[in-house]
Amino acid sequence: MENKMRLHVVDALRGFAIVSIMLLHNIEHFDFYFEPAGLPQWMQTLDGVIWDTLFFLFGGKSYAIFAFLFGLTFYIQSNNSYKRGKPFKTRFAWRLLLLLGFGIINSAFYQGDILFIYALIGFFMIPFERVSNRWVFVVALLLMLQPYEWIKLIAGIQNPGMTMADPVSWTFFGKMGEYITGGSFIEVLA
Repeated sequence: MENKMRLHVVDALRGFAIVSIMLLHNIEHFDFYFEPAGLPQWMQTLDGVIWDTLFFLFGGKSYAIFAFLFGLTFYIQSNNSYKRGKPFKTRFAWRLLLLLGFGIINSAFYQGDILFIYALIGFFMIPFERVSNRWVFVVALLLMLQPYEWIKLIAGIQNPGMTMADPVSWTFFGKMGEYITGGSFIEVLA
């Protein structure tokens, strides 16, 4: 029987991130944004305070922790497979396909599904499995610098009257009710 060592801190952090992300999704009503008619002003104020407080405490932090742990898990699995002399890339690709399928199903119930995106991005991680840390750092630094966004910023500064386009993802924001109120399950997924 093989002795599997778990990093309980990683599991605890992952659990914290998932629970806090679910808490945020709860106050967002899972993309069914609505406010009941006739709420007293004190309740609207309380809702705003709760919203702002929870997003301040958990918003960016939980998503960042979850993303970091996705990369850390990739490294741990890759390293453990390498030590055992077992192939990693095909197994990881299979797991990404499962994650992609789960993300597609989950997107029928929550339009802001990140699992689908993690699965797609995960395929771009596979070629970096055995790349030196220096090259991984160089690529990560380039991606963190976000050169495309800097080009857009410079263009905006040079042309103050220029209208910047909203991110494509914003076109879908708050439209969950439209997606699931008609059609078949396959049409909702599409």
